[in-house]
Amino acid sequence: MTRVDVRLEGLAATQGFDYTRYVDDLTISGPERLKKFRGLIQTIVEEEGFRVNPDKILTMHSGERQVVTKIVVNTKLNLPREDRKQLRLKALQHAAAPRRTRSDGESLRGQLSWLHSVNPLLATKIRCLAQVS
Repeated sequence: MTRVDVRLEGLAATQGFDYTRYVDDLTISGPERLKKFRGLIQTIVEEEGFRVNPDKILTMHSGERQVVTKIVVNTKLNLPREDRKQLRLKALQHAAAPRRTRSDGESLRGQLSWLHSVNPLLATKIRCLAQVS
């Protein structure tokens, strides 16, 4: 998707937008006038040989929770509140289990590792709750 990236980065730079891509998830953020560029953005993607799924085009406003690739991106990066709550509960259950094997915590460690890449401080706190290394 190099050509898509070059073209959309150029558009974003000239218009004062922010453009990011994670695999095939394109995110463009900016002021309200960005909406006027939706057609051009779709045209660029399609001209470079890709198909845009209209069901996956989302507009998220500054006053609402903005989630990209399952990460809340509003002011700071974080997991959605529901996911953080579920992870804390899983950590407490893990810590309270009377007998634990090494493999018991593998899934939890993986989720904490992912959280650490998004919110290191919270991951450290939950890791302490879970009593896993």
